[in-house]
Amino acid sequence: MYRHRRSSAISRLLLVSFSSLVLYGCASLGKKDCLSGDWGSIGFDDGADGKVSADRLASHAKACAKHGVVLDEALYQTGYDDGLKTYCTTENGYSVGSEFEDRSFNRSGYNNVCPVDLRSDFLTGYVNGLKFTLDTVSRELTEERAQLDRDRAAFLILIAVSSSKAEDMEQRIEETEESINENESTMNSLIKEIDKWVQVDPELEKLLR
Repeated sequence: MYRHRRSSAISRLLLVSFSSLVLYGCASLGKKDCLSGDWGSIGFDDGADGKVSADRLASHAKACAKHGVVLDEALYQTGYDDGLKTYCTTENGYSVGSEFEDRSFNRSGYNNVCPVDLRSDFLTGYVNGLKFTLDTVSRELTEERAQLDRDRAAFLILIAVSSSKAEDMEQRIEETEESINENESTMNSLIKEIDKWVQVDPELEKLLR
């Protein structure tokens, strides 16, 4: 089991490292985008995606500098603010929360970008979405733990009778253990994420009852 887990961990690390290289090796904007100068639309898209404006501005400025283009921050920000109106809704908040993922090097969630007048609506949906995800992962964990207990019992029997199926069962047990570990990590992150926003807006706590 140890060799398999070690191999799986190395494989995941290599995959994450490769993904990071791809992510950071790609410019946020291409030459065509920079030369078009459509900063309002670019800003709108970033806002509608819930990106952090300061981070995206820096990335865009760096990308366009390679082509001798200076972006218009004022136009970008106007578009970005309009994009946030699309992003910061109760419905979209629920969507973002229900699709929450936790990975060691890449966590997707809310970046605290909504203005004060839109934040409450977004967080209502977001926390509801997080709760939905938490309940789903919790059910999966309950089922996986029950299955793991059954498989471990079956594995001992297969070993006792020297069955050729013991190796396949061992592999299945390892995969279930790995899935349980991942789901436990996601659950912990979900709980922390919910607690963080409940502290920001205590009224959200009523959604958890």
